[in-house]
Amino acid sequence: MKKIFAVFLLLIVVFGSNICCGQDDPRVGLRDQAFTKIRVAQQIMMNANGYMSGRPNRNDLRIAVQLYAQAGQMFQEAGNMLQYIGPDYASQQDIDGCDKVMNDCLEAIKKIKTMLNAEV
Repeated sequence: MKKIFAVFLLLIVVFGSNICCGQDDPRVGLRDQAFTKIRVAQQIMMNANGYMSGRPNRNDLRIAVQLYAQAGQMFQEAGNMLQYIGPDYASQQDIDGCDKVMNDCLEAIKKIKTMLNAEV
């Protein structure tokens, strides 16, 4: 009985410390939130690209603008979060990637707005 209790106690100490103390650093949580934002923003961009495929009508173009704006904002927020937590938790490549894709969203919005103005 004592051996079972000792093994049980050892398991609690080893695994319990990882479970309850693994998130002591809030920067880990911020990094996870940033990468979640990136995944969601990528999905939103894919939806925007879907509206742009084929021959989009004016309504499709307007929806795509809104989706690209939302995705771009999320990429910017994620990049800022990664910048904030520092190089120990986020690579410069990840930060630069967020900035690049955010700028891609802005360029897509400019092109769509040009298309919308040309149709008037």
